[in-house]
Amino acid sequence: MSRRLPPRADVIRARTVAAPCRPGVWFLVVATVAAAVALTACDDAGAPSTPGTNAAGTPSASRNAGSSAAAPADDTLALIQTWIESAVPAYAVTREPPVVVGVPAFDAALAGLAEARGTDRAALRETIAAFENQLSTQRMVTVDDRFFIAMAKHDFREAAYSLESAAEAAESDPVKAADRYRWAALAYVSEGNPQRAQKALTRARELLNPELADQADAWARVAHEELLNLCQLKQPEDALDLARKLIAHYETKLGSRDPQTLRALNDQAYLNRKAGETNVAEVSIRSALSGLEEQQGADHPDTLAAVLNLAGLFEQKQEPDAALEHYQRVLTAREARLGPNHHATLAAAGLVARTLRTLGRRDDALPLFERAHQGYLDQLGGDAFPTLAAASNLGAILVETGNVERGEELFKQAATGMEITLGLEHPEAVTARMQLAQLARGRGDLGAAQTEFERAVKIFDRTLGPDHEQSIAAMSLLVNTLLARGRGAQAVPYIEQLAQRTESAYGFEHPAALEATTQLAMVRFRTGRLDQAIALIDRVYDARDRSLGADDPQTLGTLQAKAQFLEMAERFPAAEADFRRAASTLRRVLGADDPQALNARANLGAFLTRRERYDEAEPLIRSVLDASTAALGADHPDTAVRHFQLAAVHLGRNQLDRALPHLRAAADGLLTFAVTTQQQHPELGNVLGTYNGALLHQAQQDEAISEDDAKATFNQLLEKHGLTREQVLGPGR
Repeated sequence: MSRRLPPRADVIRARTVAAPCRPGVWFLVVATVAAAVALTACDDAGAPSTPGTNAAGTPSASRNAGSSAAAPADDTLALIQTWIESAVPAYAVTREPPVVVGVPAFDAALAGLAEARGTDRAALRETIAAFENQLSTQRMVTVDDRFFIAMAKHDFREAAYSLESAAEAAESDPVKAADRYRWAALAYVSEGNPQRAQKALTRARELLNPELADQADAWARVAHEELLNLCQLKQPEDALDLARKLIAHYETKLGSRDPQTLRALNDQAYLNRKAGETNVAEVSIRSALSGLEEQQGADHPDTLAAVLNLAGLFEQKQEPDAALEHYQRVLTAREARLGPNHHATLAAAGLVARTLRTLGRRDDALPLFERAHQGYLDQLGGDAFPTLAAASNLGAILVETGNVERGEELFKQAATGMEITLGLEHPEAVTARMQLAQLARGRGDLGAAQTEFERAVKIFDRTLGPDHEQSIAAMSLLVNTLLARGRGAQAVPYIEQLAQRTESAYGFEHPAALEATTQLAMVRFRTGRLDQAIALIDRVYDARDRSLGADDPQTLGTLQAKAQFLEMAERFPAAEADFRRAASTLRRVLGADDPQALNARANLGAFLTRRERYDEAEPLIRSVLDASTAALGADHPDTAVRHFQLAAVHLGRNQLDRALPHLRAAADGLLTFAVTTQQQHPELGNVLGTYNGALLHQAQQDEAISEDDAKATFNQLLEKHGLTREQVLGPGR
């Protein structure tokens, strides 16, 4: 059975697999190789795949843009071309800007090429290096040869400029020129310049006429790569328009049931779901999947790409059980076809592990994360990007399962390695540092965490844009850290930005946007702008009512926040009605002893206490205290707060003797919580101050009790927990 997942705005989402599989972007570093390209082409839950590969996954035709094959050196040039072609389809496997095809992807491709040839990477590197040094003295080098050599040296800018110039000179031959523009676009993307790549791809498509038989295939190749680049540039409408044109092209040329048409339909569905059109996407994915199963078999790479797309759709709809079933199907198929340690199999294992983690099945997820990390370590080495990403994933699950020391060590390896491989300000390296900052925050080092999160926000805003999910996640972490440090005023402008960004990026009804708007409403509430606070919380309530239903616990939690705002605005009847509705509904939906239901009843009791309706408040709060003690235990912080609420009733009636035992129980419980967890409960200061004041007030009323006796009673409680009066109340108190 599927279940709705609560939003976790304060947690950086973990990478999906050892080589991260994130949606909607073009060229990302991968652990794919020539033998695995087609099989890993949709590891991010069905993102657009790469055309032009055969069933084995190798390029179906050479894309050499004009090199001669006459000289002996051509064998090595062909090797270089094969190496580069192995890395080209990388963008179809994992997509997250601004990581691009580039050095790590080429190194991964080289590893695969070495494996396929039965040699090692070092020997291949030596062969290529010797060829690069000798080629110019052995033969004439064409501009196309220079492109491949520059790419092999990772000199992407030189490669792009040289081939784009050659493309301009060859426009009298549209197919040849378009092919050169397409390769130049690869080089531009590899250096992190998708804008320049788009110009090259647009020009390539302009040169070609899909209605001409000799240009149709070239047009389709260019259009597909332009579609991917438009995803990178966050132009989903243009990408969708191009996807529709591709489908129409293939339907006309090949028919609606041809695998190429069905692959294009699956790609369009991916774009539909990324645009939030989940119903439209599901119809298309299921149609593509059915056709591909019929045409190519249940375990064909194209079929599995559609399965991954469907799994991603289920994740998007917050149905992780259904997603897990489809990810597991892909893993099983790849294990049977490719073996347990193949790159594509490891990627699928990572997707299964991620989903198990989402479902809270960490013990099941941990071995798969271990497997992915060790597999990439064996295949690519410890300094390869996929291995580093796998270390980060494994570190996250280890921290969650209690092995913080090993998890932190893996985070450090990932952060250091990514900074060396990708650069200090690369988003992946910054994300790795943020994971270390989260551990620092957990240890109470909030200052160090704040510094790292502030740095991350600045870098992500500059490199990814303010509305990117990583930018939003970093700002959310910064906000929560500032609030934890008691720096609410400093957090206010970030909270305002966070609400704007989440709504802009995801739409107002997305859980992250609703959470951010709720925070903004609380800021407005605490700064006395009650009308604005009520208007904001009303919007959140209405959105959750529509999407989750009136009886959903999140909706009812928002209703209670609204009731608090209405009470502060002295709209007491409306506030009471909302408090009562939340309490009765949660009791009915969750059960009388559920903690959230108990909290709602306690909130109603506290409201009645503030309205001095003690006869109604006392039996309600007492019943909640009894239920909390039985269900949660006498030492639970919620039970301690109930004691404090009952004490408030007695204090309101001037029943000091009846209030003091409950104040002591409240103080004792919250101090136990603080010492045990190293976290201070929000009510602790209020409880201790009230208990101390009540003891001193008792001393003033009762001649048999001195002020020193009152202080001694308070000090005894503090000493029980290893604390002093000065630590709790400050000097001189």
